[in-house]
Parts: sequence; C-alpha cells; structure tokens
Amino acid sequence: MDKITESLVKEFLAENGLSEMSDSEVFEHFVAFTTIQRLHGETFDTSEVVLGNSETGIDGIAILVNGVLVSDIDALENFSEASNLDVSFIFVQADRSNSFDAGKIGNIVFAVRDFFRDDPKLPRTERLNELAKIQQEIFKKGSKFKKANPSAPYLLI
Repeated sequence: MDKITESLVKEFLAENGLSEMSDSEVFEHFVAFTTIQRLHGETFDTSEVVLGNSETGIDGIAILVNGVLVSDIDALENFSEASNLDVSFIFVQADRSNSFDAGKIGNIVFAVRDFFRDDPKLPRTERLNELAKIQQEIFKKGSKFKKANPSAPYLLI
C-alpha cells in the first residue's frame, strides 16, 4: 500500500474506532466508506455495507434509493408513496495488493451478476441474502423507475 493511502487508512481507523479489527477488515471499511460517500454524501456506519466473511469476492454493497442508504427491507416502506425511484447499487471489492490481477475483475463481475440472480450459484451469507431480498423488492417496483433503471455506478477493486 502506498504511503498516502496508508496515512488515510490510519486516519480513518482513528476517527472510527476500529482498532479491534484486522488491517484487512479496516481497509474494507475504509474503501467502502470512501467509495459510497462519493454518491451518498451522508454519514453512515460502514458495518451496514461491509459484508465481512463473504465468499463471493464482494466486500461491500450499498443500496441507495432516492439518495437514502437502505440497509434493511423495512426501510423500503419509506418509499411506498414515492412516485419515482432512483436506485443505485454500489459494489465494493477492496484489495491491498500492489499488482493488477485481471482474474479478480472477472470474479467480482461474476459475483455481481450472481447477486441479481433468482437462483444464485455462489454461497450467500445471511447479510447477503438480506440485501438480495431488498434488491428483489425494489425490482418489483419497476414501474416507478421513471428516470432510469437501477444503476451500479461504482465497482471498485
């Protein structure tokens, strides 16, 4: 990791009290925060988006509905009266290596596609299942996608 990124991660660690986590876990939270913050713009708890021990290769997922981070299915009730839905899915894969690995890109692309499948091939944690259910409920409201279909504006590796 370069010295500037290392400095930013240390500052993030100090500001968020994540000292009980391993270096790789802290980095996942840092990457998720900096990536999602660009679109979300609000303060949020990274534990809502970081998946932890996911075997899919996806380290974090944020679902934004009309600019609001939706982290549980009950939060979708807040949009039941909305005439339009603007939805973004943000997928994060944090890698601290200094080299480029094209295979990792293929793996995360497969994992993202698998996330949207009705019959996933990759194993899912309880949290990943919850997020997939949110995604399925959002897609049931397809008639409210007036501006555009849901997007995935960031895929960070």
